[in-house]
Amino acid sequence: MENLRKDTLNYYLSESEMNTLGYDFMGNSNPYHLPEKHFYKQAVETLKTNVDLFPNSWNAYDSYAEALLENGQKEEAIKMYQKSIKLNPDNKNGEKVLEGLLGKQKNLE
Repeated sequence: MENLRKDTLNYYLSESEMNTLGYDFMGNSNPYHLPEKHFYKQAVETLKTNVDLFPNSWNAYDSYAEALLENGQKEEAIKMYQKSIKLNPDNKNGEKVLEGLLGKQKNLE
């Protein structure tokens, strides 16, 4: 991956475009999606790559958390929401989702 990042002559890596691609795989509303298709595994991998490429982006962690949650990986999603909120304490939506997840988790115990 580091080779892709450094080879700016042949590759352009954009946090926003990687994020959009991840949401495309999830089948979320965008110009290219097929509503009946959800590729959560591919979304998780794409958004994990985005976090690896842009580790200081609260939004990358937030989107990755959302994909993990859609893929049924709640524990990992909680960790990613926590990282997102740590990077951006004003991430109100992330806080709301995290509170819901932690509340549900406590109710299951």
